[in-house]
Amino acid sequence: MIRARLLFIVVLCVSSRSAAASDLAANAERVEPIGQLRSSVLLPAVRHTVRGVISRVGSPLFIQDRTGGAEVELRVPNPSLRIGDEVRVSGTLVMMRYSARLEMAQLEVLAPGVPEPAVSLTASMAASGNYDRVYVETEGVLRATRRTAESLWLLLDGVREPFVAELPLNEMAVNASMFALQSRLRVRGICIMDDRRSGEATPFALKTVTMEDVTVVSPPPFWNRTHVLELVGVLLLAGISLMAFYVRMERWRFGLILDERTRMAHDLHDTLAQSFTGVAYQLQAIRNAIRSGADNVEKQVALASAMVADSQEDARRSIAMLRPADLDTGNVLENLRQQGEALVHGAEVRFTLESSGDVERVAPELGYILLRIGHEAITNALRHARASHIAIALRVVEDLVILEVKDDGCGISQGSLRVRGFGMRAMHARAHSYGGTLEVHSNPGEGTMIRASIPLRARRTWRSRLFSILGEEMMQK
Repeated sequence: MIRARLLFIVVLCVSSRSAAASDLAANAERVEPIGQLRSSVLLPAVRHTVRGVISRVGSPLFIQDRTGGAEVELRVPNPSLRIGDEVRVSGTLVMMRYSARLEMAQLEVLAPGVPEPAVSLTASMAASGNYDRVYVETEGVLRATRRTAESLWLLLDGVREPFVAELPLNEMAVNASMFALQSRLRVRGICIMDDRRSGEATPFALKTVTMEDVTVVSPPPFWNRTHVLELVGVLLLAGISLMAFYVRMERWRFGLILDERTRMAHDLHDTLAQSFTGVAYQLQAIRNAIRSGADNVEKQVALASAMVADSQEDARRSIAMLRPADLDTGNVLENLRQQGEALVHGAEVRFTLESSGDVERVAPELGYILLRIGHEAITNALRHARASHIAIALRVVEDLVILEVKDDGCGISQGSLRVRGFGMRAMHARAHSYGGTLEVHSNPGEGTMIRASIPLRARRTWRSRLFSILGEEMMQK
């Protein structure tokens, strides 16, 4: 009985060993889907066999099928492998968090094939772990770059998940400046979960092969943080500059107004104020004469009346100088004649007008400048030179208009010509504001000729134009 039991135990052990050997042989020959490697039982003596397509060559080697991807460490490197080759791999299984690795593996090329296209997905899908060691494609916005001795790391921002892309530094001499920050990139590569070699805490990394795996989808947008800050700075600087420019223009305008008021004050002091002082003196003398019963009262009254008439004439001339010219009533010569007759008010002063060329080509803006220059010249001839004949000539020669005002008055000495009064400076400024020149020719006792030569089209700088506008505004006020 005992012998029978011992014999049964021996037979049972032999049968168990035979079954285990049969299972090992079956497992060695059975091809498993790559996606089921993570659920396999870890037995040191068991070798697992998978079949797939090479997604990346090198060390380690990456293969994948429709169920997933795996990393392979070959026992003997095979440099003839190509991406897309269909292979069968047998090796020892090492479990990883999201996938598996086959070590000490043997590889058999079944057939050359065509590279598998990348699985297109979002960064959130890639971060789920279901595509570990799979050739994928995703997009992101480039935030930063980091270069090491072996790789160039691109830090990208997906819709919700950041990730990095590893570019090998090969003979193409990859440079970080090739990719502009804030640009949108499409990257293809092997999805590696929990890769910390880049130094960034990102859920996954894409291991690329060549520069062709990185494509620029769109350049950096203009409305990013840096550009907005630069635009705000430029706007602030422009606002400050405009404010400073406005303040300076106001000072120039007030300066012109003050100069005009100073001239008016001098004219009123030299004419009306002095005349009124004389009238007041004569009236005081008349009152004293009446009290004393003197006989020369009538003579003093006549003198006071004459002084009042002179004051009225001076006031009329000052008002005529302040009133802007009206170009709608005729041409430049006609307006100058009307202004001159208004100034003399019936006195024995003769005006001669002469024109040549196409005077219709004179623009209204240029005509106003000619009127102001001619009016100032006529006023000076009547007030200071005591002229009896004033000749006004307007000629248009090619692209130039020439205005000449000539009188037969007492003339001006050379010393007085060098010391320009406000009126003379104003005539020069008006001519220069349109790109022209002003000449004054005079000798004592020989009269005075003022010639303004101005182009029909303005040749002036922005500063002269600005002063012209401010001057017109000042004259209207």
